[in-house]
Amino acid sequence: MRRQAAHHRRGGVLVYVAVAMPVVFLIASLAVDLGRMQLARNELQAAVDAAVRHAASGISDGTAVTKAITAAGQNRFDGGQTLTITASDIQLGNWNTTTRTFTAGGSPQNAVRISVSRSIPLFLAGAAGFGSATVNVEAVCRQLPTAGYGFVGLNWIDLNSGIASDSYDSSTAPYSASTAGNLGGLASNGSIALNNVTVSTNLYMRPGQSLSSSSSTYGSRVNVSSNISFPTPSASPYSSSNNNNNLISPSSVVSGGSFNAGNGNVTIPAGNYYFTNFTTNGTTVNVTGAATIYLNGSMDINNTTWNVADTNPHNFQVRVVATSGSPLVRLNSSSSVAMDIYAPTADVEFNSVQPHFYGRIIGKTLKVNSNTKMHYDISLPSMGGSLPPSGTTPTGVSLVR
Repeated sequence: MRRQAAHHRRGGVLVYVAVAMPVVFLIASLAVDLGRMQLARNELQAAVDAAVRHAASGISDGTAVTKAITAAGQNRFDGGQTLTITASDIQLGNWNTTTRTFTAGGSPQNAVRISVSRSIPLFLAGAAGFGSATVNVEAVCRQLPTAGYGFVGLNWIDLNSGIASDSYDSSTAPYSASTAGNLGGLASNGSIALNNVTVSTNLYMRPGQSLSSSSSTYGSRVNVSSNISFPTPSASPYSSSNNNNNLISPSSVVSGGSFNAGNGNVTIPAGNYYFTNFTTNGTTVNVTGAATIYLNGSMDINNTTWNVADTNPHNFQVRVVATSGSPLVRLNSSSSVAMDIYAPTADVEFNSVQPHFYGRIIGKTLKVNSNTKMHYDISLPSMGGSLPPSGTTPTGVSLVR
């Protein structure tokens, strides 16, 4: 009797195994094929991203479709398939930076959308009746507006040791190296000295001024016909009591019109501030909203950690309004910072600001040392100064979706 019961139990197990095996096989095959589908989708997305970037660079001269088709054919997906697209996959239109929407055929025409659908064969899942799966990808890239000068030293520029510049548009998205633009040029009426520096685009200079570029790369030297100039900003109406100095916490860092912070945390809320000097040493500065600092003097930053709202230079603007003396904007041993420095009457000096500076620098002179990556935010407002000569600024593009 016991042998018969054991025999029946073994027989029951075999039945369960026989029933379960197809289910196990189906689950395993789906897992393998889903992984393959995801890889194919990622490769297809990367190929479409590359094509749409090239397309956006051809909006102005009418070559967008041709550039997209050519670039697509240079990319592979799903085990080496060439990406072939046609004009019907490509739409020109308008990208609205406020609503972050694309309108096909919209005006002004500033963006390209490429939409691609491909069937990916499924190997193991085919046994269960799933022969293939459709993968849909889309990418939108917009042409960036004409940018002004991003990094200016009116009298001279000296960049040394591992400096690199590029550009981005914070109104579209935070900075990303994968979507960075090539508008981070340098401009000066005097000499420019570069040592181990990578400039993403041109150097703008007056004829006859010296240029030294040891172990450095840049676009072209562009001679400008007249002096580069920028107006001195005004602190009105914030230079009297009509400012927000009392909002800073702790209040003890503000005294007699000066800002002086040592060790500890300081919070600067959104507002307009006016100081004769701005000094930090061992401080963590938290800028929690759109703050503008008007300075009738110098800014001296030492061993400082910055937390600027959204890492956006629109939220921390420094305006040097001094018209006499020798104002200086100096950052020593600073963390990465987002800041719009407009100081045409001040010397600007960075020493070990690492690893990133996001924003813009317009100074009387500009000196940067030690491995700072400088990212010009082209969405910052015009200050009414000189612009690069027409036709000399590369067309920038930004992948927006």
